[in-house]
Amino acid sequence: MRIALICGAAALALAGCGKPEASKTEKPATVVATAPEPGSEALEGFTTQPGLELFGYYMPQTEIQVVQWRLDHLHLGSPTEFEDWAAGRRTAAYAPVMMEFDDTKSPKKINELGQDVYAVRERVLPDAWRVTESEVAFVDNHPRLGKVSFQGALDRKALARAKAGDGEAVVLTGTLTVGEAVFTDLKFTWFGGD
Repeated sequence: MRIALICGAAALALAGCGKPEASKTEKPATVVATAPEPGSEALEGFTTQPGLELFGYYMPQTEIQVVQWRLDHLHLGSPTEFEDWAAGRRTAAYAPVMMEFDDTKSPKKINELGQDVYAVRERVLPDAWRVTESEVAFVDNHPRLGKVSFQGALDRKALARAKAGDGEAVVLTGTLTVGEAVFTDLKFTWFGGD
């Protein structure tokens, strides 16, 4: 009886855990689960559909944090940057598919736009990716964050609306795994940069 009551209370507590949409005035909620993403290990090589114009910063609509590491954005490069990568013209600090995480334990500083930002940021540069007109997937074994993988569905119509000025359009939805933490049904908007 006691075990049944404890299990029932745990089930009710979990049922109450929703994923509220981030509003313009509220701080976004943190959404965390713990099961690994099936099939994320299968991604190999660098596969890119030629000619895609996906350049920009894909901004999460909920706060995504593992220990002190908080996701700032996912970045996709221009067609030229994908071509340069495929041709072997690469740098150690950039890939046309990458994520950036802020170290929330680091001090804050003012950036070139006058914004208050964390001083330490880690780039996750994938070991493999697949980018098509409907999918963004990557995997990396990062020295500080552990295994990082992402599997997302790209909405090209919503991306076109975002590029036309609809800053609220959800252009990418997917699952992010960072170490043992799994974040499901993540929604991203698009920002073209300054």
